[in-house]
Amino acid sequence: MAGRGNNVVRLNADVFFGCLMHAYSTEREEVMGLLIGEVADASGSAVEGLPEEQVVEISNLIILSRVDKRKDRCEISSEQLVAATMQAERLATETGRPLRVVGWYHSHPHITVWPSHVDLKTQAQWQLMDTTFIGLIFSCFNDTANHVYRTEMTAFRTAPSGERDEIPIMVVAENEHKRSTLEALSVIPQIFFKEEDELFRRAQAANQGEPLISVHNCAVFTAAVCRLLDQVCAPLVNSLHARLLRNQRLIENLNMEIAEARREAKAAEQTNPFLNTGASRERKFGEDPQSYPLASNGSPLSVVMASSGSPTHAPTGDDDPTLSPDYGQDSQSQEY
Repeated sequence: MAGRGNNVVRLNADVFFGCLMHAYSTEREEVMGLLIGEVADASGSAVEGLPEEQVVEISNLIILSRVDKRKDRCEISSEQLVAATMQAERLATETGRPLRVVGWYHSHPHITVWPSHVDLKTQAQWQLMDTTFIGLIFSCFNDTANHVYRTEMTAFRTAPSGERDEIPIMVVAENEHKRSTLEALSVIPQIFFKEEDELFRRAQAANQGEPLISVHNCAVFTAAVCRLLDQVCAPLVNSLHARLLRNQRLIENLNMEIAEARREAKAAEQTNPFLNTGASRERKFGEDPQSYPLASNGSPLSVVMASSGSPTHAPTGDDDPTLSPDYGQDSQSQEY
């Protein structure tokens, strides 16, 4: 069932990456987490929620431990929901934006992306507390005919009829990476280790002193930890390392562009005397440097003489848009 009105979900690219990493951390059970963001109308103004024109901006995620590890469903406790709400309030205070818990996500390993009747019922319960609440599902570990993993994602709400109300979703690229998202990713190994450790301790407590059972429990726990290192920790470290190398190459390219622009500017000054921005030429238009017009960053603008004899303003290095870290970056929304 298609979404109604102009409802749309805008998902931050880092949050999308975090949800995928969490979804692919295990193929035996479903995993879940909560989404933090804000709800705005079509003009971008934050509102409590409009029935026909609303944009759900998702900017952070909270990865949760599972209360019940089951293949076809996952649950969270009320304590986890309260903790997530408090974390959203802290982020709202830090950023000055009206952030709150706006949705939840969970994985569908080896099954279709469409929500089950359990998912629709769970989503309907969330919507009793917040009509704008959104649900995301990531279908993973699904092979194609060419034995290639296929990942699918959907955003939905539960309609009054109990059917699926699909909401369009867009993955939005940004020029900076949020520290909160990286910190959330680092929690994944800790959550899985804590879950395995609790299972091991319960199994050992139930043992009646049988040495073979104790050895078996230790072997199972050791295998689980090794699997955690191989399937969760190593891919996470590799992904973050690849991102680090990409950022380093970007910095090198920007530094090369800056150096080239400075060389071209210096060569232009030497060949054209009217482009000379030296202090002697500037002082001809006023002995007091405080009387010079200021740039947006508070530094004086270089004043030069145009061919007509009227003063013009030449931007300094701080005003050069090519020196901005955002220069050349495409921040347009990309539909997933």
